[in-house]
Amino acid sequence: MPTTYVDIAAASYGDSLTSARQLQQGVQTLVNDPSADTMQ
Repeated sequence: MPTTYVDIAAASYGDSLTSARQLQQGVQTLVNDPSADTMQ
């Protein structure tokens, strides 16, 4: 299957969105329950 710049860009943005959502969830967990365990 040929890969185009559009495919590469879409995959990159998809990965960034996934990472941003994981970061958001981690920050929210820390804000809701600040403790040594949630800072890991």
